[in-house]
Amino acid sequence: MNNSFKTLDEEYIQRQRRAKDWIEIVLSEPPLVDDLSLVLKDGKILCKVITILEPGIIQRYNDHENIHRHMMVENINLFLRSCRWLGLPQECLFEAMDLFEAKNMRSVIDCLLALEDISNKRTNNFQETDDFLGTPIKSSSNNLPNPNFQTPTTASKLSQSGYYSSKRNALSNIKITDLVLSIITHTLKPLLIGVTIGFSIKSGISLNSRLAAF
Repeated sequence: MNNSFKTLDEEYIQRQRRAKDWIEIVLSEPPLVDDLSLVLKDGKILCKVITILEPGIIQRYNDHENIHRHMMVENINLFLRSCRWLGLPQECLFEAMDLFEAKNMRSVIDCLLALEDISNKRTNNFQETDDFLGTPIKSSSNNLPNPNFQTPTTASKLSQSGYYSSKRNALSNIKITDLVLSIITHTLKPLLIGVTIGFSIKSGISLNSRLAAF
């Protein structure tokens, strides 16, 4: 029985170390303390990891130095909602109190490792699959995620392909054309009016002369 518990503890320690190593690689920052329940409690690191994996998925989170309890829980919930959006099934998630009160750190570690797996799959799929922008750089033998990796959204692909640039140039040309036409119209309009009035007067005089001669 004791050996069984010892095996479970060793397995948990190894999984926690693996989760810790992955977070450090994603963040590219100094090593974290070994006890993840302390460093992850406020949810700031979790939100930072998510925003690196999927920029823009969290528009704003509580990242200032001193935050209250409800802000910490809010950060954790933002992380969990983002995990669901990235495709983690419900059974891989944990409750906010599991982390905040360190009630069930095993579930927290399992969630982080599941997120690591999804991140690796998304990275490898992008690097090994041709898309309409061309052939991406092939993945290296290292299975750890690139800390600078950003998921290629449709907007980023269009931006890289020059789509937005061409659209902006086209709009600029249209605006310039409209401006030139507007200037010409405002310049020639008085002249055209004058010519029209002069022609009308001349035509009227000519008609009156003919009628008088008749």
